[in-house]
Amino acid sequence: MASPHRIHGQQVRQTVAGNPFPRTARPQGSMGMGMGMGMGMGMGQVTAVDDAGEQCEYGAMKEALHQLYEEVAAQRLALKALEARKATEVQLVENALTLAAARDKQMYLEGTEALLAAIADKEAFISSQIEAAMVAVSLAASRAEAQAADEVARLAAALETEKADRAREADALAAAASARIASLEDAIAEERRAREESEASLLRMTDDLVSRLQNQLDAERAERAATEDALLKLLEQAASATVRH
Repeated sequence: MASPHRIHGQQVRQTVAGNPFPRTARPQGSMGMGMGMGMGMGMGQVTAVDDAGEQCEYGAMKEALHQLYEEVAAQRLALKALEARKATEVQLVENALTLAAARDKQMYLEGTEALLAAIADKEAFISSQIEAAMVAVSLAASRAEAQAADEVARLAAALETEKADRAREADALAAAASARIASLEDAIAEERRAREESEASLLRMTDDLVSRLQNQLDAERAERAATEDALLKLLEQAASATVRH
């Protein structure tokens, strides 16, 4: 955006270039009155008025240019001051950023060192805990191994005792079974002899019965035959008697 002084200088130059008589009023009115007044005035008076107007315009233009130069110089100084202030501010910002970065770096380094120290302490604590746990586990394993060995020995002794008891019980059971089997065999033999004797007795009784029944059957048959013969004789006698009559 142009300054007012610049605009004013431009207006002055335009006025001088477009109107050589800026402060002299041009005659107005009818053509006759202009011509009469023009003819009435002298050429010397017109020339003096024109010179005075040009000098005034040149003075105003020179003053405007001087003010414009002063304004440009002031703006240049202000711009240089602004650039210097900006450079100073940039330098301050850079210094502040550098200090902040250095402070952050120092804080990071200190925090990292503290963290590493804490990690080292934690690792040492964990190592001590692991070693203590390993010692405890080793002792517990030794105790467990000793207890297991004692338990194995006790179980082995109990197993041997159980085997001996089982062997004695087996021998006793075998002897009892043998005695029982012998008694059963004797009973079976006795029962066989009694059965055979009973069967022989029954056979004899059966034979006797069969003989008696056979004798009775034979006697019945003889008696029936005798009866039949007697009946036949009676029938024959009756028939003979009937025939004679």
